[in-house]
Amino acid sequence: MLAVWGCSQTATSVVSRTTEASNRARPGATAKIYVTQNGGGGGTQLLTFLQSDDGDVAPQRVIDGSGAGVLTFGGVAVALNGDLYASDLTNNAIVAYPPSASGPAPALLTISCGGLNYPNSLVFDKIGHLYAANGGAAPFSVSVLPADASGCVHGNPVIEGIHTKLYNPQGIASTRVGRLYAINDNNSISEYKAGATGNAGYTHRIHGPDTGLSTNSQCGNAVAIDASGDIFAANAAGNSITEYAPSADGDAVPARTISGSLTGLNAPRGVAVDASGDVFVANSAGASILIFGPGANGDVAPIRSISGSHTQLTGVIGIALSR
Repeated sequence: MLAVWGCSQTATSVVSRTTEASNRARPGATAKIYVTQNGGGGGTQLLTFLQSDDGDVAPQRVIDGSGAGVLTFGGVAVALNGDLYASDLTNNAIVAYPPSASGPAPALLTISCGGLNYPNSLVFDKIGHLYAANGGAAPFSVSVLPADASGCVHGNPVIEGIHTKLYNPQGIASTRVGRLYAINDNNSISEYKAGATGNAGYTHRIHGPDTGLSTNSQCGNAVAIDASGDIFAANAAGNSITEYAPSADGDAVPARTISGSLTGLNAPRGVAVDASGDVFVANSAGASILIFGPGANGDVAPIRSISGSHTQLTGVIGIALSR
């Protein structure tokens, strides 16, 4: 099993926001946020909030992973039919739940084999294939699983090899046209064309001292793509969110960087962007979910923050938004 270092910061709640931001229109009443977390006395959990939530609010649902024998949740993703998929790091597996699941719910299904090896992050593509970023040990890889995957999967494609430049991939994301992005544990983001398999060469690779990517991502960095194809990276060790143009390559300077004391960022380990451009952050050591408005840049306060004792948030890891 891969050890995880550098994430021992004390959790601190953050709820500050500007008056102008708090008056901004909120998402639809049924849009959801899903986050995974471990520790804090609650075991391993998958929590559901509304995207419009703000402040110290209780989650709508809390799934206790023990119902499926899960010891350590990792990433979370939403299938095309709305089911929730979460990686089971300890067992090198993936478990799925209906969105209505709560408590120690048994999983709908469990996916194992298929090259899974500490699957840090999950994402579905536009046709329902499931991708898992495997950072357990070299050779590092991305498992490509069929939409109907269940049980011990054999013969599925795997992205793996020297030309991929994968190095302990921590996060994974997919665009509407199927391009795939992996954020690696060597301050890089590698892009692959739709349908890439085997020892596929990357099409673009963001890497270098000017990128703003964390130089130590053992905490678990994350990547997300918005509707325009812009690339967002959550830099856990750097306490920042960096944004890049869709064509960014090499030592690319971020188009925008969210960073500073007003942001409340404290080991951000997950990032997701909704259709309106709001940026949702799993703020791990901050025990919170932070939401920044479209175009947020510099030392800016979040427009909303889900934080406090009623939220049950501790060390949040993965984050996904309802479809």
